[in-house]
Amino acid sequence: MPIMLWLMLGLAATMMLTLFPEVASQTLRIEAFGWVFETRQGAFVIALLALLLVAHVLTWLLRIIMHGPGHAWRSLSLSSRRREEKRLQQALADCINMQHDCGRKALQRKWRMLPRWLAALLATLPIPPHEQRLKQDGDFPLRIALAARIASEPDADPKPDLALKKVLVQAWSKAYPKSPLARLRMAETLQEEGSWREAVDIWELLRREKHLSQQAAALRLVPAYCRLADLEPEKRAMWLQKAYELAPHDEQLAIALGRAWLEQGEDAQATRLWMRFIEKHAGMHVAAALLDKWRAEALAHYRRLERVRSKEANAAMLWLKAELAQAAGLDGLADEHIRTLIERHACKEGWQSLARWQMQKGDFRQACESFSKAIETASKTGHHEQQQL
Repeated sequence: MPIMLWLMLGLAATMMLTLFPEVASQTLRIEAFGWVFETRQGAFVIALLALLLVAHVLTWLLRIIMHGPGHAWRSLSLSSRRREEKRLQQALADCINMQHDCGRKALQRKWRMLPRWLAALLATLPIPPHEQRLKQDGDFPLRIALAARIASEPDADPKPDLALKKVLVQAWSKAYPKSPLARLRMAETLQEEGSWREAVDIWELLRREKHLSQQAAALRLVPAYCRLADLEPEKRAMWLQKAYELAPHDEQLAIALGRAWLEQGEDAQATRLWMRFIEKHAGMHVAAALLDKWRAEALAHYRRLERVRSKEANAAMLWLKAELAQAAGLDGLADEHIRTLIERHACKEGWQSLARWQMQKGDFRQACESFSKAIETASKTGHHEQQQL
């Protein structure tokens, strides 16, 4: 317990004891340094209290003189402000929890502490997303932003009508043209509307301004670029190139981009892309696309791949070398590469190729065993991937 409280309790106890009539009328005698002071106990206690009060007032006045009048005003209004803050907190709790009258009366009485515009924001919070509206007589920017944000939340429930959502987000973007979130919600609304090109322009701008990370930009732009590639077939390669730059590990994108270049007659660019991809990633589908392109000149392209040593090659590169060697009539090299692939990577494509070659030689028993191994390997690989997930 604080010392001041103990002093106050002691002082109160002293007053109660000394101011009773039978005690107050008793004589108090003090002798010190040859002086004799004699009075009644009640009068002495009252005089002592008056002296303490005067000392406190003098101390307070001295503090005012030293710190200025603002300090005195703050000292006087502190307790009142704390009570006001407590009442305001309760009013806000009623508003947020939608209890009683949602704090409207209490908030209206607190204009001294609460700005008027804040009451409008608090009244906007409990309105469901599909009922958010702009005021007919005009609205101030902050309430527009709050209403639009509530209506455009991805998990808004119930979801507002698309036309209403677009009106709100457009007003938000107009009120705060530099707001990254307003522009992001505008792009999402345009995407929902089907205006992919306008949405892509906004996402690209946010990415350049560093408001979207590389991962967030790829999450939005890659599907958008692919959609535009379907909508604008004359610019298919351009849009797929943009998508592939954001997701260079995506095998399906690599295949689609390569085929778009082939359609334009840019064979060298397509095969260069696919070759670089399988050098970095074990993309079996990309390797198969290269095989289809190179099968007619298998020997020449196999010699091109001889620079890649087997110990440095990944599964896709080993499989492509084996298939090219087989297509070129180099059965011994093909068998060597496919055995290395099977032993090192337990690859189902390796077993499938081996089974196919064995069938071509008429060795159907060995082909059946190889196909069984391919199925077993695929089953194990699928089970391992499920465990990882």
